[in-house]
Amino acid sequence: MPIQRESPRTQRTREAVVRAGVELLLEGGTSALTVEAVVQRSGVARSTIYRHWPTRTEMVAAAFAELMPPIPAPVLTGDLSQQLEALLCPLAEQIATEEFAALVPSLLAGAARDPELAPFHAGFVAAQREPVRAVLRQAVQDNRIRPVDLDEGVSQLVGPLLFQRVILDQPVDPAFARRLVADFLAAHSTSR
Repeated sequence: MPIQRESPRTQRTREAVVRAGVELLLEGGTSALTVEAVVQRSGVARSTIYRHWPTRTEMVAAAFAELMPPIPAPVLTGDLSQQLEALLCPLAEQIATEEFAALVPSLLAGAARDPELAPFHAGFVAAQREPVRAVLRQAVQDNRIRPVDLDEGVSQLVGPLLFQRVILDQPVDPAFARRLVADFLAAHSTSR
């Protein structure tokens, strides 16, 4: 069966809605991204929006995915330091953006106030966390690091990036991420 491609018109419509969603998120956070606001901003009919995004949460997810693409699946073999750096360095670059610094607090606040966003928030966090968990899980299985609670390990690696950028409003970069990896491995490596 041949793969059906979107028509150019449908593709333009999707792009207009996502672009409007991104703009609204950046301007006012998750509470600003409503179907009515997207209709006004994009010029796309409400019925068309609902056809592609049956819920507001799906529009929020599409806008977030545009701004913050998912972390790619990790490589689970090779040098552990390089594996972790391959995940954390691009994450540091993403976290360093103004968009990230604005959107993450908005998502946290939105999920706390709006039960409809809570599942998206949980899924977003899980998707961001899982690649690092997978590398740590494999490293424990291969006896390259001592057994560690995977969520605590992720927090030790990613938490300082978030704290530095979102709470302290200080810059983060790949060099900072590499230092975090080196410190983590110094504390947890089995080859000490």
